[in-house]
Amino acid sequence: AGTGIADLIALEMSKQTETPIDECRKKIWLVDSKGLIVESRKESLQHFKQP
Repeated sequence: AGTGIADLIALEMSKQTETPIDECRKKIWLVDSKGLIVESRKESLQHFKQP
C-alpha cells in the first residue's frame, strides 16, 4: 500500500508543479522497519515494497 500511495503523491506533485513525475518520485523516500528502502535491498524486499 505504501508504494501505491507514494506513487499517487508523486502524481499529484507532478500535476500541481508541472514537474516530470520522475523528478517528483526522486523527492519521496520510503522506509520500513529495517530503514530506507533502496535499490540494493530489492532482493530482500517483499513484492509490495519493491520500487
